[in-house]
Parts: sequence; structure tokens; C-alpha cells
Amino acid sequence: MKKNSINFWIDVIIFVDFLAVMFTGILIHRFPYELKRGTILGFPRYEWGDLHWVLALFLIFLILFHLVFHWNWAKVSFNKYLRIEPKAIAITVIAIAIFCGIVAPICLTQDFPDRKRLRDTYRASYSLEVRKYWVTQEKQGRDEDDKRTGNQSVDRN
Repeated sequence: MKKNSINFWIDVIIFVDFLAVMFTGILIHRFPYELKRGTILGFPRYEWGDLHWVLALFLIFLILFHLVFHWNWAKVSFNKYLRIEPKAIAITVIAIAIFCGIVAPICLTQDFPDRKRLRDTYRASYSLEVRKYWVTQEKQGRDEDDKRTGNQSVDRN
């Protein structure tokens, strides 16, 4: 493939991935945490968060690939307009990426509980709440039927 063709497809994939990250981000923001039973398109809120995270990581990878693909243009432009040498650009970009991508998130989240344990707890409580909800609904329906017919309620569990 030609360089222009590769660049076009990388840009298209970056744009589509950006739209997906934006869609899932807005969805997570608008999906109240209190609606643990609720789903959108068959997925609960927690699953949308996982998808958002994976799409964001993929977007970062694509943007880095895009920068590597255009490295010669970046070198010339930074040297021409800002008078910065390519080595200084590379070192600065790598330092910012390491800080923002690794150091800052680890420092900011060190007091959080383990993600796997939290997810397992959420799923267990979600399934327990659903069972309680359906048992309660079923019992209420039987009680209303008994009131209408005048029969004494018998525990059928």
C-alpha cells in the first residue's frame, strides 16, 4: 500500500474509534450508577466502562502510530517553527506519555480497591438484587390473586 493510503485508513480508524470513545463516555456519564439493574443494548454500566477503557487504549495506540508515521513532518515543523531539535521533541513526548499514562494513574488510584474484587462484588450483588426483585414481584402477584379470589395465601416456595 502507498503511504497516503495507509495514512488515510489510519485516520479513518482513529476517527471511528474517537466517536466510539465519545459515545461510550457520554453513555457512562448519562447512565446513573444507581440503576444497577438497568442495561443499554444488553450491557450493564460496568461493561460499558470496560469497553470505554479498551477503546481509549486503542485510540492512544493509534495516535502514537500516527505520530510515528508522521515523524519526519513533526521534526521539520518543530525545528522550523519552535527551533526545537528532534531529540528534545522525542524525549519530551516520551516523558509526558510515561507520566500521564503510567505514573499519574498509579499514584491517583493507589487507595482504590482491587478492580477484579470490586467487579465480582458488583456482579454478585446485581444477580442477588434481580432474584430478590423477581421473588418479590411473584409473591405480590400471588397475594393480589388471593385477595381477588378470597383464598388464603399458601407459601409456595
